[in-house]
Amino acid sequence: MYRLESSSGYYGLFKRGGKQIRRSLKTTDAALARRRLAAVREKVARLNQTKGSSRITFAELADRWLTNARVSLKESSASRLRLLSRRSAQFFE
Repeated sequence: MYRLESSSGYYGLFKRGGKQIRRSLKTTDAALARRRLAAVREKVARLNQTKGSSRITFAELADRWLTNARVSLKESSASRLRLLSRRSAQFFE
């Protein structure tokens, strides 16, 4: 964690999977910045926890994606995408 002098804002700097990640913690308070840095580190740590993801089927991947995308969709759009993903899965077995 470091503080940028020009903006007085705190930034988190760490590496994950060989890549350097720099994120603004969007605060000028040190205590709040430490808490936000812990939350960001936990979020990034979950990125590579999908063991066996190289052997995932199209249907499983589509279900994961739809679960995440559903948050910002209307019910009718979500049901249409669910139907399309099921029909598409037949071709990618």
